[in-house]
Amino acid sequence: MPPGVYPVDLAIVRRDEEKEQRIVMARIMFTRNAPVMWVKAVTKKKPQASLDVEEEFGYKVTTGTGSFMDAETAGLFQLITIDDVDRILDDLMANYRPVCNWLENPIDESHNIILFTPGTEIDVYPSYFAIDAGGDICLLVTACWTELP
Repeated sequence: MPPGVYPVDLAIVRRDEEKEQRIVMARIMFTRNAPVMWVKAVTKKKPQASLDVEEEFGYKVTTGTGSFMDAETAGLFQLITIDDVDRILDDLMANYRPVCNWLENPIDESHNIILFTPGTEIDVYPSYFAIDAGGDICLLVTACWTELP
């Protein structure tokens, strides 16, 4: 796939007894190649080799909303005024479900952000990169729920 054009999928679980749904996993598909190995997605501050078995990895979420964007887009995404914050919240809530919602938020023609709120209490979303047979990253998978509802 060309750079900057990657499908994002959200896995949603529905609980009929409570008529609710939750996002349990988010995925970016970089290629259609099959993964042969999975590695933990860690930050530069905490290299994978230094992680204990029980230590958390992935990315920290303080608002209950996860997102996917590249570094260039992150630099362009500025919520400077209260109107900017209100606009993004209004857009996010336009796709509201009882405990989950999502938003595709274009910054301009070349930059886009995917936001998702799974309605979960966890504060770190564990993430994994899938590596294909050629050694390239083919997927990024983020778990938004530690236990299936």
